[in-house]
Amino acid sequence: MTVDRAVHPRHGTHEPVTATPDRRPGSVRRTTTFDMLRPDGVRKELVLVGRARDVATSLDGTATPLAEATLDVVIDYLDACRVREIRSTPPLPGLAALVGVSAATGFRAAADAAVDVAAAKATPLYQLVDDVPVATLVSGYAVGFAVRTFGAGSGSPFAEMRRAEGMAALQVADLCAGFQTGGTIMQAQEETARGIEIYLGVTALYIVSALAVNRLMALIESRVRVPGTMGAAK
Repeated sequence: MTVDRAVHPRHGTHEPVTATPDRRPGSVRRTTTFDMLRPDGVRKELVLVGRARDVATSLDGTATPLAEATLDVVIDYLDACRVREIRSTPPLPGLAALVGVSAATGFRAAADAAVDVAAAKATPLYQLVDDVPVATLVSGYAVGFAVRTFGAGSGSPFAEMRRAEGMAALQVADLCAGFQTGGTIMQAQEETARGIEIYLGVTALYIVSALAVNRLMALIESRVRVPGTMGAAK
């Protein structure tokens, strides 16, 4: 079923691109993706399917894969986002220690304590592990939409959702640019107290700002490299 929904003039992503930029000759590009799946319904487990690869593009345009990785995570979303299963290709020693850890607050610290960071940090697989909390956050759009539709009060199928012990609240003023005091999101929350909608708005803003910073840094890097080296501007 298709539902037409108006886009708020100040919320959400407007006119997104439909393709990735062409790879530059003499460059290396890393790409990562996460599919956020709920195969048994919104109230059931969250399944993250991550893929990443590094590809070198020679001066003549030939592409050569340098490294590839996959990460599969099964999360009990309603029980404090706790990890139930996690596996990767290639295998990452210590990864199994993350079973039982919240995939939100504290996940990155737990991952760094469980694996050999010095050996793994520059790899595509480590980046996938590092992105698990972000993918878990973004996946909340589905739950947020369901809560807005069915409610979260007594008798709601979402009333049993609980926060992990020590997990900080997400809607905190000045936590990031999206939650800036006096900004659109915090102002709307103060005026309406509609936390779920605010949560969804900041998720979209987070994605847009992250992509913008990524593109800006790539441009700066291409301009300051020494001529003749990989990625240098011509």
